[in-house]
Amino acid sequence: TVAVCASLALCAAIRPQNAITTLPLLLAAILFAWLHERRNPEARALPLTQLLVAPVLCYAFFILFWFDFWSEPIQGPIQLFQGFVDRTDRFRQTTLWFGEDRESNLYPFVYFALTTPPWILLPFFLGVFVPKGRTRHLFWVLGLWMLLSMGKHLTGIANNGGIRHFMDAYVPVSIIAASALLWLKQRFKRKYVEIAVLAIL
Repeated sequence: TVAVCASLALCAAIRPQNAITTLPLLLAAILFAWLHERRNPEARALPLTQLLVAPVLCYAFFILFWFDFWSEPIQGPIQLFQGFVDRTDRFRQTTLWFGEDRESNLYPFVYFALTTPPWILLPFFLGVFVPKGRTRHLFWVLGLWMLLSMGKHLTGIANNGGIRHFMDAYVPVSIIAASALLWLKQRFKRKYVEIAVLAIL
């Protein structure tokens, strides 16, 4: 839990907009892990300690990684968030949109669809539908990660100036695509299938 909290806090400290996805992902991962274990007769109760402590740990690491907040651990992050809310005009930059410079909050979704290599995009869509088995809760977390990363652009508090603003979404995309390729390898035990899967991976 400590390692996960530190990693998510570092992600948020490097790029504050990522803080939008940090807490929901952390809490969702804990809840899904609990749901996964609940079918076990010896499963533990809902981990309220983790649900309460994890956000506090994330916040503590966030302050630790951002030196400017050491003197103002409460007011500093509040002012940072308020700055994003009060100055949304700085995020309203035009983007090259099908030959025209214009604003569009759908930019990340179109960019993802048009620029992702088909050998990643097609396995990703396949991975959404293939049987998940015991790992289905992990896929819910990965799906939530992608939706939060790209969906934040619909709020108007995220830049649409390139892939760097939603690059973290490609982590769950790649994992889901890889799982689909491995499923194909197990489903169709043919030499050419194995070669193709290994080549793409």
